[in-house]
Amino acid sequence: MLPVPDGGDTKPSPANVAGEITRIEGGTIFIKENSPGKTLAVSLPSDVNVYTAFGGVVSRGELKTGQRASVWLVGCKRSSKGMLTAAYFEIFSIDPKDVPSAPNNSLQGRRP
Repeated sequence: MLPVPDGGDTKPSPANVAGEITRIEGGTIFIKENSPGKTLAVSLPSDVNVYTAFGGVVSRGELKTGQRASVWLVGCKRSSKGMLTAAYFEIFSIDPKDVPSAPNNSLQGRRP
C-alpha cells in the first residue's frame, strides 16, 4: 500500500527500499540500503514527485548524496529482473546531515 496524505485512515506498507543516496545520474538514484547494505539503482520517473518525510514536495534539483531515502516501488514489490521503478519517493530531509533517529529511516510515508 502506497503512502497516503497525512490524516488518512490507511496505513502504508513499509518502504521497499530505504537507505542513503550515494549517487544521482539523471533519473536514476542509487541508494545504499540500511540492511543488508547493498546499493540499488532506482528509476525515478518524471511523473513521480519527491516528498520529505515531514510533508511537502521537493524539486529533483534538491536531491543530494547523503540524504536518507525511502522508496515504494511500482507494484509495491521488488522485481528480480530489470530496473526498480519508484511509485513514491520520500527523503527524510533536504539536509543530508538531518537523519532520522528511528532505525527504519522513515516516518512511514507522510505527505501533504
